Amino acid sequence: MSILFVVLWIGMPKLWVRNSYDGNIILGTLKDGAYQGEAKGFAGKIITEIIVEDGKIIEIEIIDHHESKGWYDEAFMVIPKEIIKKQRLQVDAVSGATKTSKGLLKSVESALKKAK
Repeated sequence: MSILFVVLWIGMPKLWVRNSYDGNIILGTLKDGAYQGEAKGFAGKIITEIIVEDGKIIEIEIIDHHESKGWYDEAFMVIPKEIIKKQRLQVDAVSGATKTSKGLLKSVESALKKAK
């Protein structure tokens, strides 16, 4: 019984960190072009620009934001790469930067809605 508790206890933090986003934009049906989106992050607006080519996201750039240095670094580095790699918005938030991660995802979603 105690082994089961230990296994569950060790696995629980991973569940708390996961915080996946459930955006339902259908990628592959997007119009080619450049699109800007914005959403609220932890410390204000996050403005992104996405480039769509052949119906796929090929680039995501963070145009402007007011997030705190040190907190946003990993989220801004990892999340765009994951979205481009997976071609979907369902990527994990960065632990310690959950609101920034969700704001970034919503900003990209806002841009993607313009590409429909």
